[in-house]
Amino acid sequence: MSENNKSDQAQAVPLMDPERDTGPAQELMLARAAAIQGYANIEQSMSVLFAFLLATDFEVAGIVFFRIVNTRSRMVILHDLLKKRHADKYRIFWDSFEKIVQSMDSKRNEIIHWHVAHNLDLGEKPKSTFTLVPPNFWRNSSENAITSYELNGFSRKCDFVSRLLTMF
Repeated sequence: MSENNKSDQAQAVPLMDPERDTGPAQELMLARAAAIQGYANIEQSMSVLFAFLLATDFEVAGIVFFRIVNTRSRMVILHDLLKKRHADKYRIFWDSFEKIVQSMDSKRNEIIHWHVAHNLDLGEKPKSTFTLVPPNFWRNSSENAITSYELNGFSRKCDFVSRLLTMF
């Protein structure tokens, strides 16, 4: 990079090294781990609903449910089972819930598949940050980057959605 080019630059971070990666890098990695766990909690709540709708125990339902890896397929199956058991009684709730989970699934895919980038701002006040960026991080993708703050918000939303489904 030339000295005249003061735009943000991203550099891939190979793997987290606790001795090297402290502060902001650890914060992002921990926020990412919490976001993944949060989404796993939603899937667990969906598995419980699956067991309930099939009138079977959680272990049997989990054997089937967690072999279905496509979220869209899971949602269609739950939708059909819910309709079979309760007709349209919960349609308004379920339609809203499906939209929320659909948008969260897209964000989960980004959280899982994007790369940690070390961002260097070489402006007047040089600054170093860490974000998740699309796999083609060499293309300027800072507008799409996911920050620790956004990951923490996703985790809180996952907690709400998981609890909502459990109470349902």
